[in-house]
Amino acid sequence: MPILTARDSTVRAAVIDPVVQQLLMRFVGALNRRRAYAAAHPMVQAAEAQLHESASAVLMTRPVITIGVAKTDLLIDGEPYVTRSSFARELATRLHRRGVGAVTMQVGLPLLQVREMLAWLATEPSEDRGVAQDTAPILSGISVTGVAYDQLTFGDGEQSAINDADELWHTLAQVAGAGVVEANERGQCSVDEREKGRIVEQLRGAIHEPEVAHRTAIAFADLVGRAIGSPTGQRERIGDQLHHALTRIGASSFGPVIRALGERAVRQQFISQVVEVLPAAAIAGWLQVAAQAQDQQMSHHMLRLLTKLSTFAEAAGTPTAQGVFRGAAQELVNGWALDDPNPEEHASLLDRIAMHERVAAGKAHAANAGTLTEIESSRLVQMALEIDVAGEDAVAAAEAIVSSGHGAMMLRWADTTRDTTAATTLRMVATNEKAVRQLLLSEPVDRLEARGLLERLDVTSTATLLDVLEAAEARGTRMIVRQRLSEFGDAIVPALLARLDNAPWYLVRNILTLLQEITTHAGGIGAGMDAMSHLLDHEQVQVRMEAFRVLILNARERDAVIQHALRDQNERMVALALQALVEFAETADAPTSLSRDVVLRLMEMVDAGAHGETLRARMIRAMSAVRNDELRVWLIMHVTRKSRILRRLTLADPTHTAVAALHALQRTYASDPTVLPVIALVQKEGHDRRWTARDTGSSVEHTS
Repeated sequence: MPILTARDSTVRAAVIDPVVQQLLMRFVGALNRRRAYAAAHPMVQAAEAQLHESASAVLMTRPVITIGVAKTDLLIDGEPYVTRSSFARELATRLHRRGVGAVTMQVGLPLLQVREMLAWLATEPSEDRGVAQDTAPILSGISVTGVAYDQLTFGDGEQSAINDADELWHTLAQVAGAGVVEANERGQCSVDEREKGRIVEQLRGAIHEPEVAHRTAIAFADLVGRAIGSPTGQRERIGDQLHHALTRIGASSFGPVIRALGERAVRQQFISQVVEVLPAAAIAGWLQVAAQAQDQQMSHHMLRLLTKLSTFAEAAGTPTAQGVFRGAAQELVNGWALDDPNPEEHASLLDRIAMHERVAAGKAHAANAGTLTEIESSRLVQMALEIDVAGEDAVAAAEAIVSSGHGAMMLRWADTTRDTTAATTLRMVATNEKAVRQLLLSEPVDRLEARGLLERLDVTSTATLLDVLEAAEARGTRMIVRQRLSEFGDAIVPALLARLDNAPWYLVRNILTLLQEITTHAGGIGAGMDAMSHLLDHEQVQVRMEAFRVLILNARERDAVIQHALRDQNERMVALALQALVEFAETADAPTSLSRDVVLRLMEMVDAGAHGETLRARMIRAMSAVRNDELRVWLIMHVTRKSRILRRLTLADPTHTAVAALHALQRTYASDPTVLPVIALVQKEGHDRRWTARDTGSSVEHTS
């Protein structure tokens, strides 16, 4: 079956040459080895030698071979290379991510040059593609050429990632039979948290139907395919959206989706691509879900090791560390070649080995006072659970276990005991404020234990979790804490509002994003709106933007909030206000969503030349849904002028604002008698073709 995107076009398949196939397999194998191990490692050197051997074998039949890269596909000497195996797509994906457009090998290439090429390819791409250090090396017998990337602003990349995620939810709604989420004329569809909950509920009920599972897999694969071909920043934002979607659907429901992809190679390709896109903190959980779907076993020790590795990779904060960790995860996925014939027996054996090692370690360190204290505390707590008596000594022992970082272990002991008074008391010790801080703020965080602890907390822990959200250094820790807070819902809104005062800007921003998620209808947080209005003047633009997103939910204050944002000196804030205007104008609430005061403000900003011309064109686009004589005359003035002598009506210079004004006239006043002569001028033979160019105030192209 075709891999993995629903939008792949049919291409003419090149005849598969087994010698070329071996070259490509060894190429991706050598690249993976070079990413995972040091250059001097014997496995790396052996893989490099094998790649050189295969390249030499191919070049015995031709003087040169060119491996072209087209995002997730390869072209061999200009011809598409199509195979049902996953190695070619993996190689294409890795090379494209590195910014490589083609690799050309010539007869007589030295082994040393092959090693230098792999050393450069194995490094993560620089965020600034213009630096000399990120330029492909000049080699003898090998040529590595780059591919041009479009320059995206942060705001555009962020919005593109959100649009991609919304399109995913729109598709899932259709798959699950949950209705169609209304999309605007640009194909975008905003899906709120309540709507996502309804879609997930419907999807879970139908996910075991083969057709539903298969279409769901294709939808996710399409999103992942877009992310892999995107610049680093946008890929990370799509990864966050992907993790949110996977979390909402749940591990138990996603197993059938992976299995619906059919052949093992296709499933592994999909799992591998998700590893490339997800945040590092979420990869261990994804591998656990994927392993279950593939009938593979991942011991608790392996899962914990991966979780700790993800923490170290994230703490390092470098592309190299992230790349090494993702490479290790890829190696694990690629190693799932055969079904485990006896998974239960194997898991039991691992547990016995682990228990033996713990006992042996306890005997070897019996003289260590700290170890003896931990052993005695453990014995005392277990005895308290057995006899259902938790006195002062048992509580003190429980606190000692929590302080040593083993609170999650004590929770597991309590869970194996019936619901007794002692178990309840010790659970309270393991989930109190001190225990939460001890586990979540001690780096590196064991995220498996952290998630287990967070699941047991309720709204009474809101203040503590907000403290952790403020103090945590690791992004992964902040992510899981924020996710748990959002699950508390409306009950924590007062605590969130109270925390806005005197909080650092990054915490304020996180609180605002939580409020936006929790608030499911306009004015949903009531009087809290007034408490946030001053944040529209915050010194950090990120805070102002998040405050705007919350405050516009109040329909009564929407005009004032939008006008305030339009006066902001930062163009990102102005662009956000314009985007909101366009979205509201395209709803049934259009007559009240764009007041005369807002229209006049936009007209003044355009006439005054405020901000860049592209942004002014968007201002005109935002007014296109309004229909009145004053605006029509103003639009005509921007499109036309009168000749000096005969005073005839002629077209003005086709600036971005003038073109946007013309498109607004065509959309709203096409049948108006005063507008028809203007449109006729544009359609007249010999007119300047720039008038029919793309409307820079819109994401849609219009032609006359």
